[in-house]
Amino acid sequence: MKTKLLYLAMMIPGLANAQVFLEQTQAESGSYYKGILTVTAGCDGSSTTSITVDIPEGLQFVQPMPKAGWQLEIVKKPVERPFFKDGIEITEAVRQITWSGNSLHDIHFDEFIFRGRVGVGATSVLYFPVIQKCEAGELYWDQIAEVEPVKKTMPETGPQSVIDLMEEMEGLDKEHQNDQAKKSEISSDDDQVKADQHHHGHQMDMTDTADKMDHSAHSGHGQTTLQHPAPFVKVVDGTGDHHHH
Repeated sequence: MKTKLLYLAMMIPGLANAQVFLEQTQAESGSYYKGILTVTAGCDGSSTTSITVDIPEGLQFVQPMPKAGWQLEIVKKPVERPFFKDGIEITEAVRQITWSGNSLHDIHFDEFIFRGRVGVGATSVLYFPVIQKCEAGELYWDQIAEVEPVKKTMPETGPQSVIDLMEEMEGLDKEHQNDQAKKSEISSDDDQVKADQHHHGHQMDMTDTADKMDHSAHSGHGQTTLQHPAPFVKVVDGTGDHHHH
């Protein structure tokens, strides 16, 4: 449990400190998703004048909500596989939305809204990189958290997203609790001593693993702590509203 908290403490700060994020971070595949992009601060005290969000391939039929006092601009790009909707062939889709032409003071917050349908079979996590332009400067909210494998606590297939890592740590936590329950059944004094020694060694090994991840984060490898994380939505399996237009 302590090791899990160490991992989460290293990753969550970068996400918790984000000043541009999506309020709803989970959606069912095949269902419609309303993205409420919240902006809570400007660029180091400077007022926000423009918000641009990139739309991933996994979100279809995207519609931005007009915002009073702001100019709305969309960019469409060709789809990989054209398809028909209501008898009309769809060959391109909205892939970028920009709200501009106004000013949001640094001490205020506001919401920029869009909706779309989450594609069936979409990737497990959809990322929505954002460019926040201000009167002085701009910020790119486009970093994606990935953690390189460390020892045997992670698979050897490659980097993981924050979502995947959190789920894996839940599994490790349960395994650790099961191990503790088995150790409590040992009645022999000698066996109890051995169990305590094994538990102490296990804690030392896990602490060493966490220390190495902490060093990796501070040295710039693995991106476990992000300064400008991209807003994201985790996609879960669902029947969705496939016939809703």
